[in-house]
Amino acid sequence: MAVGMTGTAEARQARGPVRVRELDPPSVRAEWRTWGLEWPAAFTAPPWVSAWAETLGSDREVRWLVTEEAGAPIGAVPLVIAGDTAQVAGSPDVCDHLDLAARPGRQAEVCRALARFLAHRGVRRLDAEAVRPDALLVRGWRAAGLPVDLPGVAVTVEMDLPASWDGYLERLSKHDRHEVRRKLRRLEEAGPVVWRRSQDPAADLPVFLRLFRDSRPRKRAFLTPERLSFFHRLAAALAADGVLDLGILEVGDRPVAATFGFSWADTAHLYNNGFDPAWADRSVGLVAKVLSVRDAIERGMARYTFLRGDEPYKFRLGGRAVPLLGFRARLSPSGGGDR
Repeated sequence: MAVGMTGTAEARQARGPVRVRELDPPSVRAEWRTWGLEWPAAFTAPPWVSAWAETLGSDREVRWLVTEEAGAPIGAVPLVIAGDTAQVAGSPDVCDHLDLAARPGRQAEVCRALARFLAHRGVRRLDAEAVRPDALLVRGWRAAGLPVDLPGVAVTVEMDLPASWDGYLERLSKHDRHEVRRKLRRLEEAGPVVWRRSQDPAADLPVFLRLFRDSRPRKRAFLTPERLSFFHRLAAALAADGVLDLGILEVGDRPVAATFGFSWADTAHLYNNGFDPAWADRSVGLVAKVLSVRDAIERGMARYTFLRGDEPYKFRLGGRAVPLLGFRARLSPSGGGDR
């Protein structure tokens, strides 16, 4: 099941005064699917925010600011407010890019109400670690006439998907297409090759985590007890919402690589991966990624994203860079932006 936009006729017809109210994460987690909002970034959707808030963000209070019109939500954003600064909830080690949610076409009103509410609360700055250039937060802030600084901070790499696997291969350069086919054939020489999208995340998540930990020293160091707890909570939340894409690559009956991803709206996201170092000479890590692309094509996904980072393999597999921007907005006591 793809997630990203929901809606009801009743919600679309609602009209009336716009106000902002605060909700805690459990309340939002129980209600968000009924709100008729567009949630373009999974990293600031309630399942992800709850997993982060309960583990890596447990020392910070997350509050959802929900913009309502006649009692119906038209926007929502999770914030951590400390003194005169508000930050969109999340951290760059596990949240690639952030955003708000809004009723389609209503992001300017949501941002205007949000700026006014925060300014009246004494907040003088609203930050987000990283946003896409097309984020609702960016588009809404600008449409509302509010000033914002958007420094470049990183890139994400993505690609549009064709209708077929052969169509995908034809898009690659001659050299890269040859390499993909060669690596697939070479792995098949070692035994029967199976790539499967997990139907039992509780059983397969430990497989992924073991391969993730074993694949590189920096990944072993990354997987602190807090991040391990985050992965468990996140996988359970994404699986419950039907959007977890946990892929296991096996040669014979032996798992040799795994991918951890998720489907959001019409896009398949590759979030992380791991492999057995004993099979590194067979390029199992890259093969697992390639087969996750094939799976996304077969499921009819429109886009595939390798997420943050400019590692060369992402471009060899057909990706293009999209800049990620920092979001830095100063608010004035009058409820607008400082100029």
